[in-house]
Amino acid sequence: MIRELRGKRQHTEHQFKWNGQHQLIEFKKIRHYWDENDKDFHQTVETVHCYEYDAFGRRISKTDMQTGDKTLFFWQGENLITECHADDADFSVEVIRNEHTKAQDYRCISYIYEPGSTGFRPMAQLVGRGRGGQIYYYCNYPLK
Repeated sequence: MIRELRGKRQHTEHQFKWNGQHQLIEFKKIRHYWDENDKDFHQTVETVHCYEYDAFGRRISKTDMQTGDKTLFFWQGENLITECHADDADFSVEVIRNEHTKAQDYRCISYIYEPGSTGFRPMAQLVGRGRGGQIYYYCNYPLK
């Protein structure tokens, strides 16, 4: 557990929970504070995330326990290739090629790696899906 102190009458507590394989399985952010008259002490759970892993130790999902939102992670070997909100995980050809599909409506991020690289060398990040998605490039070499 890590505690972060802020202000005189409040502090934020971060709680981390790991499984037997040393993988983070739960994260909680709790705010503790006194009321305006310093008489009553309150605490509010602001964030709770739970994580799942596959047999190879790769994170495959993150769930926000308060909202029910779930993010899925897709892997190719050791490389993360896509992270996508569970509601948007329809990768059928019909949906992707549909000209009325707006990439901005999807919370998906795909990663493209350097061809022939033997390890983690990301080249670009695609945000959205289908037509109109945004492309972001990585700079993997030092600038002179």
